[in-house]
Formats: sequence, C-alpha cells, structure tokens
Amino acid sequence: DRPVYRPVQKVQWKAWVAHAKYDLGDTSAFAARPLRVVIRNPRHEAIYEKDLTADAYGGVQDELLLADGCPLGVYSVAVEVDGSAVGQGSFRVEEYKKPEFEVTVQAPTEPVMLGETIIAKVEARYYFGAPVGKGTATVKVLRTDHTARWYPVMPWDWFYGSGYGWFAADYDWYPGWRRWGCPRPGYWWLDVSGGPPEVVADVELPLGPDGTAAVSIDSALAKEVLGDRDHRYEITAEVRDESRRTVVGQGTVIAAREAFKVYAWVDRGHYRVGDTVRASFQARTADGKGVAGRGRLRLLRVTYDAQREPVEREVQAWDLDTDAEGRAAQVLTAVAAGQYRLAYQVRDGKGHEIEGGYVFAVRGEGAVGTDFRFNALELVPDKAEYRPGERAEVAVRCDREDAFVLLFTRASQGVCLPPKILRLRERSAIEEVDIAVKDMPNLFIEALTVADGRVHSVIREMVVPPESRVLGVEVTPSATRFAPGAKGRVRLRLTEADGRPFTGAAVVSVYDKSVEAIAGGSNVEDIRAFFWKWRREHHENLSHSLLRWFHNLLKEGEPGMGTVGIFGGQDAESEGAVLTLGGGGMGGAMRRSGGMRLAKGMVMESMAAPMPPMTMAPAPAAGMMMADAAVAAEGMGGMGAGAGAAPMAAPVVRQEFADTALWIGSLETDREGAAEVDLPLPENLTTWKIRVWAMGTGTRVGEGSAEVVTAKDLLVRLQAPRFFVQKDEVVLSANIHNDFADAKAVQAVLELAGPCLEAMEATTRTVRVDAKGQTRVDWRVRVVREGEAVVRMKALSDAESDAMEMRFPVYVHGQDTMVPTCGLVRPEETRAEVTVVVPEARRPESARLEVRFSPSLAMAMVDALPYLVAYPYGCTEQTLNRFLPT
Repeated sequence: DRPVYRPVQKVQWKAWVAHAKYDLGDTSAFAARPLRVVIRNPRHEAIYEKDLTADAYGGVQDELLLADGCPLGVYSVAVEVDGSAVGQGSFRVEEYKKPEFEVTVQAPTEPVMLGETIIAKVEARYYFGAPVGKGTATVKVLRTDHTARWYPVMPWDWFYGSGYGWFAADYDWYPGWRRWGCPRPGYWWLDVSGGPPEVVADVELPLGPDGTAAVSIDSALAKEVLGDRDHRYEITAEVRDESRRTVVGQGTVIAAREAFKVYAWVDRGHYRVGDTVRASFQARTADGKGVAGRGRLRLLRVTYDAQREPVEREVQAWDLDTDAEGRAAQVLTAVAAGQYRLAYQVRDGKGHEIEGGYVFAVRGEGAVGTDFRFNALELVPDKAEYRPGERAEVAVRCDREDAFVLLFTRASQGVCLPPKILRLRERSAIEEVDIAVKDMPNLFIEALTVADGRVHSVIREMVVPPESRVLGVEVTPSATRFAPGAKGRVRLRLTEADGRPFTGAAVVSVYDKSVEAIAGGSNVEDIRAFFWKWRREHHENLSHSLLRWFHNLLKEGEPGMGTVGIFGGQDAESEGAVLTLGGGGMGGAMRRSGGMRLAKGMVMESMAAPMPPMTMAPAPAAGMMMADAAVAAEGMGGMGAGAGAAPMAAPVVRQEFADTALWIGSLETDREGAAEVDLPLPENLTTWKIRVWAMGTGTRVGEGSAEVVTAKDLLVRLQAPRFFVQKDEVVLSANIHNDFADAKAVQAVLELAGPCLEAMEATTRTVRVDAKGQTRVDWRVRVVREGEAVVRMKALSDAESDAMEMRFPVYVHGQDTMVPTCGLVRPEETRAEVTVVVPEARRPESARLEVRFSPSLAMAMVDALPYLVAYPYGCTEQTLNRFLPT
C-alpha cells in the first residue's frame, strides 16, 4: 500500500500472477490455484509463510503486522507456484520522520544560449501547498558535457523507447543537414557518458517569501573554453526551513550552442502521389520547454546536378507560428513524385532564429532513379506501428542504379532465414510484409548489399504493440483540496485501447506522498512494463572478407611512431582538441569571491529581498515569561487579543495521522468500466497520492494516479523528536502558517497532558503572522519521567484556528550495566567467595538483576604462562585464540 513502513505498522499487499502470452484467451490460468507467499526480512529470515488461494484474476492479498524492533532495511515478498518462485516485490522498513516539504529545481522559462546568463530557480513547497517562505538553501552546481536527442512523443515510448517511430535516415551528405536535421535514435548499448563533473559554485542563499531562490550562472567561460559542445549544469539544493528540517532537491539546466532547436517530422515513412502528408513541428529548448515564436514553412523540391549535389526550389510557403507549447502542424497533398524537404524557420521573442528540416520522398509516375539520392542502403517502413492482419510496405532504397539487395525478413537473435534477392532498377522498391500475431511485439528486417568495395548492412525494427493488452485507467477525485479529516470520493474508469469500457479488478491505494521521498520513489514497477515489456532482440552478426585491419608494419624490436605535443593524436585545429587551463579545465579559472566558489563571471542571487541583520536577545527566565497572551499583543497595530479584539475561533484538535489513507485490495468495476470508493482522509496536512492498478482477463493491465491536498488557511505544525528520554531538556516548536490575505494575531498555546513533560516557560504567547507567511514559536520542556507524553499545540485566531495532538514514547534514563568481578580457587581450596555490588541507581520496578557464573580454565592457563609467552600477539584474547581450543 506504500513504499516504506515503520516497525509496529501494518503492511497491506496484493499480488497478481498471470501469463504474458499474445495467444492467451480471456481466462486466467491461475484462477482458484494455491499460491504460496513468503516474506523475508533483510537478514533473509522468513517472517511470513502462507498458502493462499487465488481469485478469478489470479490475485491474492493479505497483510502483515511488523514486530516492534524488527530489522530495518529492504523486505522481499516472493510468490511461488508449485514450489517455484514466479515473482518478487519489496518494501522498506525505516525509523523515519516524514519530510514536510519538497524541493525542486526549475530550468529557465525563456530559451538561453551558451555564453548567456542562465537563471535557474530553486523552489521549496510544503506538501500542503504553501511555499517555504523562511529558510535557506545551500546550492551546489556541477558542470558536465551534454548530449541529448528528442523525438516526438509516441503512445508506446514506455515500451520501445523514445524515437521508435522515427523514419528518416541520417543524411550527412546533404549540405546543412547536421544543422537542421535530427539524427536517428542511437543504439542503446553505446556509452555516451562524459567525463567527471566540474564544481562551478557552492553557496548558501536565503529563500524569498514565495519559497524560491535564483541561481544565476554565467556560461561565458564555458563557451570560451569548451564552446564546441553543449553543457549541463546539475544543481543540488539543500533547503532548511524554520523547523530546522533539511530536504534535498536536484535539477538540471542546459546551456546549448543554440537557444532552441526546431524538430520536423511527418506521419509516414514514404508516400505515393495523391497521399496526404501530415507534417508536425516543435520548437523546444534543451531543457524541454516549448518556444512560442513566429514561423515560416517552405516546401522545397530537391533535384540533383551532375555532381549529385542537391538543388532546392521552393514550391510553396506558409506563415506558421508555434503555440505556447512550441508546436505547429501543416497538412499537405503530394501532387508530384520526387524528393522534397520541409524547411521551417522559427524566430523567438529574443531574436533567435533557428531552422529545422525533414527530407521525404513521394513515389509515382514520371520519377526516375536519378531524381532521388539516398544513403548506400535504407529500410523505411510506411507506418510507425502495425496490428496483426495488416500489410506493411517497406521501402528498400539504395544510392546505386541496378543494385542487388539481400533482404532478410523476421530476423531474430542474430539468426536470419534465407534471403529474398531484390534488384533495385530505380534505386528503390517496395517490399510487402504480412503482419501476424506471432510478430508481436516486434520483428526485424535486415538488408545487405555490396557497393564501392564495402558491405552495407541495415537493420530496421518494426513495432507491433500489444494494444489489446493495455488498459486505460482514469482516476478522478471529487475535489483536489480537502480540509483535514474530510471525506471525499474517487471515481475509477477502465477502458480498452479503442475506448470501450472494461470490466476488471482494481487495487486502490492512497498514501502520503512524502514517504516517497524517504524510499526514493515508488516500490512498484509499472504494471504494463512488468507484464508486457519483453521484445525480440537482433544485432548485426556480419563476417566477410573485407574486414581486414592493417597496422604500422615494423621490424622485430623496432619502436613504432608515437604521438607528440600536448594535443596527443590531434593538432590544435582538429575538432575536439581541448586545451586544459589552470590544471583543471574550467576549474582552473575559478576564483573565490564573497565566500562563494564561483567560476569567472558567475553570480548567485536570491529572488528574495536582502535579509536584515538579526539581533539575538537573551532569553528571559521562566519566571519572567508573559503569563497572559494579551500582554504580548500590545504594540501589534491593533491586532492583539486584548479588549475589543474579536473572539478566537474554536479549533478542532487533529489527532488522526496516518501514512496510508485508504487501501482496497479487491475492487471490481461495473459494465461501464466504472467504480466509486469513499475516501476518508486522515488529519495530516499533506499531499495524498492516489494510485490504482487494474487487471483483467487475458492479462489486460493498466494503472493510473492522481493527487489531492489536505490543507487549511491557518495551520500549526508540531515539531518534536520521535521520542524523549527521562532527564532530557528539549525544545518543542510550533510552525504557524497564515494563508489569509491579511496578517493575523495568533495565540500559540502549548498543552502537556500527563506527568511525563513539564514546561520550563509560559505556554501561551501571542505572535504576529504576516499574510501568506509563517512564524515559529519555541518552548523548552523538561522530561521528568518515562511513559507516554501527550503534546498538544494550538494556533488561535479570529478567523480560523488549528490544533494538533501527538503522542510520544518516553524512555527511562539508563542502560544495561554489567558489573564484572572474579575470584580464584587454588588447588588446595574447595571454594571461593566473590562480592557483587548492586548499583545504587537501579530501579527495581523497571530493571532486572541477573547474575552469571562462568568458570574459566583458560584464565588459569594464562595465569601460568610467562608474560612474553602469554602475550606474543599483543593481548590476552588474541593469544588465547591462537593457542587454546575454543
């Protein structure tokens, strides 16, 4: 039901066992079958073993009450069928205290280029929605090289990865393609990681009233020294609020050589005359933000001169602006065969003008092979996705007339069936492939040709997604903001890929979002990927007689020629040659200014106004504290609680706090695919995460989520340790937040129930809390005895009041004490006496006295050994371990 637990809490869980087969019927092979579940602690000890019977969907559920003092760490939940483990999950057990706010780092909203000043924003917000208005942020900035590609978002990116529907090949031979084109997705196994990061800045900043601080980074030095690449600045911010809690957040900003990039693509791999061409465009920064600007789209007809160099002629043009998300689209009609380029230029508000382009081909009568130019070998399918029963049209292209191509269909795991031999008389041909159920979720086509003394091989993956096995899960709460302790409703709706309602089983969990910060995120894998993200693999496995490698031929013992100079194998003019300055790249040019480690030209600013100097006044003695809150209200501009002041609103004491608000392990939707559940919210002030997982017949799966907030306009947060120890003196704090539009005079009240705690100062004060602000009130208390302490804090105002009560264990001041003593029994003696002194501080009602007697032959042998013999290894214990049997 959530990622992390404390000892003595209840773990609620659900497991589904199902087959992931495309020829599976609408039944569950595990319905009503016995499933064995084993839960093990971090020591690999089984703490739960039970045989459960699966329901109609192959699901089992149960709960586990964690023991007091159970081991902390990761617990595993394993499900076994017929004695074999078929799946495993995990959860954490920690003695945690939940964070009350989260920290994010936001990239600039406006596009920036390398060499310009980058302004990123560190933002801290409480989980109940208010900003962390008073706090400090320790910010550290690291710089690394950046390489990234973006591809249009497709519905099956979670399965096949980004770019699976990209049709265009890399046309490095086309002038300007590296500037306006987009390289196709690279192989996943290639290592694109750069060198170690470089520390650019390390500084402490105050947060503004809106909970933000600005980080200004001047990238001029990076452009000067490493201007041939893009740069990524990783920002780590440690924010400490008034409650003295520290939360860490991270983010990145990009300084690219271009302010933004324009991407262009079409909806199909190739066209015939008369087809409709749907072209799409997006202008976006390297940080992923859309760029709104003025745009102009040109359709260019491409022909080739005698040297086979492209010649462009404008056919049509349109004024086409991007929207707020940086997107634009245009519908065209292919009226004539040939090769075309879409050229789209976008100009943003700062005057940056960037072009993006895309080359595509139209087949039809009247076109000959010389009208086109391709790579040495290309495979281009007509669609990004296919369904069983469809016929795929794959364009096989070469840049030679009368080329012979070996085409291998359904290649898999490095193995190819006998090829089909194609002869491309007009540089291209269309090969049809019938898609069957057996081709799900993907198949590979490989082509091979020999040209210009080289072997050219191309592999193309074709996608046949399991759309009939993935459910849409819609989660709609009755509201997005609730009062603490309120009751709401959550509506669920399951749909199939075509939008029809689906009847199936669902699991609903609503938990405090802050626990994800402790566990590092969710502990449940995406259910779609878990069951269905498996695919065939195929890599080139090519061996031929042209694979020969020649090295410098040397006589026996003759030294070879090496590289000279500080640039190694490159000269100073070569691309990628970098001169290191100051013994550490850009770090050698760093200077120290104002207590901050900054690169040259780097400035760290805060979005908040400068903080006035603080004056520390001595704390008054307990007897001098104000006993009447009205006295403290004097001089507050008429906002006090004295005569004539409005009466304080009565508070509702919040006592019901929980990490899980709702858990429903078994819920079935109706014929419309819908279900509704009541949502009784605890009295936490936080963000609640609603997660829903769905399972249907035929292993149809899906998941969805939503978030709701519980908050108040005036609230108090109680800050205390997780436990107390007798004789300690501790500080209890109340953080009072005012979300009203005007300032409030608030009575802060501390109430201590029971004999465990004793206040050392007045427990009622009146403080001013600014509009949209917060104030902290501290009390010193003394822990007088063990037991259970009840702490209640109130924040009372004329408009709204709040109060919360929490209970804490109080432990006795003491520890296990061992009083060792020994005696000696001589050979001529039959008895000896030892005296045991009982510690005076022992408390009979809470302590146990245990006496142990252990005769030791080893100690007698040590007594008989000479010193040099007895202690050759430095100590008695090591000597005994060496010479005496255990």
